[in-house]
Amino acid sequence: MRGLGLFTAFLSLIMSGPITGLVVAVRSLARQRREGFPASSLPTLNHAVAILLVPLATMWVLSGYPRATLQALERNSAHDARDLSAELILAARDGDATAVTALLRRGAPMNAQGVSGTTALMAAAANGHREIVRTLLQSGADTNVKDESGRTALMTAAANRQAEIVALLAQPKAHVNAKDLEGKTALMLAALAGEPQIVHALLQAGADANAASSQGETALLSASRRGDTEIVRLLVEAGADVNAKNAEGDTALTLARRFNRAETAAILAAQAREKR
Repeated sequence: MRGLGLFTAFLSLIMSGPITGLVVAVRSLARQRREGFPASSLPTLNHAVAILLVPLATMWVLSGYPRATLQALERNSAHDARDLSAELILAARDGDATAVTALLRRGAPMNAQGVSGTTALMAAAANGHREIVRTLLQSGADTNVKDESGRTALMTAAANRQAEIVALLAQPKAHVNAKDLEGKTALMLAALAGEPQIVHALLQAGADANAASSQGETALLSASRRGDTEIVRLLVEAGADVNAKNAEGDTALTLARRFNRAETAAILAAQAREKR
């Protein structure tokens, strides 16, 4: 009877793995005890089962099956997270606040990046979805993540003329002077877009009026070229250097005169005289 029980356990270990074998062995021991197997011999039988079980369990672990199972679970989990993050970015882009809230509750990774490195916060910021931006910020979205062009959500909002979004994003944690791959800051992008309200908000948030791109372009140079007198005044009042030159050696005054921006040129000329 004892030999039969051990043989059954051994076969179970080989055919079904150590866990199943252990279950069968325990059941065999219980049955034999009910049938009157001497209790004094049970330790010996337990020891015999252990001798079989330990090396086989070790082989099972070394076979890589448990690791492969865990890896499969991790892959499934990562796949689910990617699906949720993609849905979140689309919902943020489309202004679906209800879907955004539901996806966040389901654990969608809010800082995950999709196509071109876009995050849900960037998608919402670019399209002016204020409530979604607020929801993401309250949930802990990172304002300083950059996309593949090196732009943050704040820079994206500035470039897309989203004044209300800029006001929400220009918070203490935001890097207002961060630069994209071309060396442009949110302030420079706002000047290029011709948005004085955004320029003012960024200056209030600590934006550097003299930050220059990789080509030496500043916000003042861009505004002067466009003839945006309101932006020029804001920048000059914030301490922008009217004598700064770009890579081609042009100053703001030079550009204003070249593009026939008479009012802008007058403001810059007066400022230049004061600096002498």
